[in-house]
Amino acid sequence: MVGIGIAFGWPWIIGRKPPEAASMDAKADFLIRGIVLVSATMLCFAMAVIGSILIVRQAREEYNEARTQNLKELIEGTQQDIRKKQDA
Repeated sequence: MVGIGIAFGWPWIIGRKPPEAASMDAKADFLIRGIVLVSATMLCFAMAVIGSILIVRQAREEYNEARTQNLKELIEGTQQDIRKKQDA
């Protein structure tokens, strides 16, 4: 969310490009603000990617645990059915 805000807010964050006649300090300040903005945006999106990878990994582990539990219940149910047929 912050990355999107930064990406859409760049004209207000960076400000206007200094004119050609501006001092080197003004041009360097504009360049530094641009670099900081791009770096912050990239950092936000990288953190979003890392977060989504962690969420997918957790969901996959939960799915595997549920699958294993369902398989155990299926095997136990099948064994009970076999025992009932043998007892009958």
